[in-house]
Amino acid sequence: MSQTVVIHKENEREVLISETLDSILTTKKISTNNIVRIAVHLMKIVESFNELSGLEKKQMVLRVIVNYIEKNVKGDEGEFLILFAESTLPSVIDIIISVDRKDVAIHIKKGLKKLFSCC
Repeated sequence: MSQTVVIHKENEREVLISETLDSILTTKKISTNNIVRIAVHLMKIVESFNELSGLEKKQMVLRVIVNYIEKNVKGDEGEFLILFAESTLPSVIDIIISVDRKDVAIHIKKGLKKLFSCC
């Protein structure tokens, strides 16, 4: 019985973020140019699902994006986007989380100073 409740609640959450994805893409088409931005937006939503593990949240984001592509992008373009999402987004999500947790520090200012030190 409790497993049924958990599955039902997870499905409700997936529907919520699927609807959010639909609303994000009402005027745009999903592409390799915006798929990471879309994933980040969905990550912000699933972040509030405290009872899910990090892995479950990542899987939910990926599942919603792939399901959206399967339903809305046909042919070779759809197949390419699914391959792109499944091969790229997991590591991108991990990197974004690492940066957010400050496990990885990106010192852009230092790098820019070195790059433009001649000016």
